[in-house]
Amino acid sequence: MAAAHVLVFPWPINSRLVGAVWRTGLDMKDVCDAAVLARMVREAMESGEIRASAQALSQQLGRDVADGGSSATEFKRLVAFIEQLSTTAQNGGCSDGG
Repeated sequence: MAAAHVLVFPWPINSRLVGAVWRTGLDMKDVCDAAVLARMVREAMESGEIRASAQALSQQLGRDVADGGSSATEFKRLVAFIEQLSTTAQNGGCSDGG
């Protein structure tokens, strides 16, 4: 799985997730100033910690969406559930066949 290496500017609530929880970026703290933004972009681009966190998150997500991964498995369960609902609706709403 290839990493995109794209700089993202989440605003404002996601900024806190990116900075504090995922540790893959910096929290802008609701500041919208060109000088602050320039400083934070430089800081993010030079941060080994952010790079390492982003790489680890990317690897985990790759495992999760791969065949047999947790996200792939749950997606298949969701599709099966929707198919079951559709079949039930087509049979007049009775899930027991009666």
